[in-house]
Amino acid sequence: KNASERGELENLSVGGNDNFSSPKITERQGIAYIRDANLGYGEKPDVIVFKGYFTYAFKKDEPGRLSYPSCPKDDCKKKVSEESDGTWKCEKCQQNYPAPNYRYILSCTCVDHTGSLVCTAFQESAITIMNGMSAQSMKALYDEDPAAYERCFTEAFYVPYVIKAKVQSEVYNDEQRVKTQLVAVNRLDFKAECDYLLEAIDTLMRM
Repeated sequence: KNASERGELENLSVGGNDNFSSPKITERQGIAYIRDANLGYGEKPDVIVFKGYFTYAFKKDEPGRLSYPSCPKDDCKKKVSEESDGTWKCEKCQQNYPAPNYRYILSCTCVDHTGSLVCTAFQESAITIMNGMSAQSMKALYDEDPAAYERCFTEAFYVPYVIKAKVQSEVYNDEQRVKTQLVAVNRLDFKAECDYLLEAIDTLMRM
């Protein structure tokens, strides 16, 4: 794995489903704004909020690649490795555990009216997208009921969300790429959305 991928597995300090107040429509941008404003090329990551839909999950036919085995301790979450005796060792905690806790690394496509992007959702954000299904449950469901496993993805797609994402560039194999990582994912509140739209219309009418 490249350094970025190792970092995502070992240092999952970002990617949770932060509670954030849904910004007003005037404070949101479209996905195309990432390209148009050259987001992600500064010293620090850029943050964008937009309304969008998830339409595809990469590697969903390989459930072992949608998540990683993590230390089961709540305050650790580092990747663990399986030992010859069947236990799982955490190098940070220097302890062996009978089983790991699987945590999401969900790579998916998100779209809005301006374009599309590939983004990564970690644990809490991915659980929200997957309607509360944990990575552990999804792994088990893939073996027990493949049809139900597929249905989980079908039900997760084309649902409107207000999404907060972190955009940052990285260099890999001498090529600079912009990566988008989800920071928070909230189901669209239709009542609040209508209130925002009515307020925006009222403002325009008074101009």
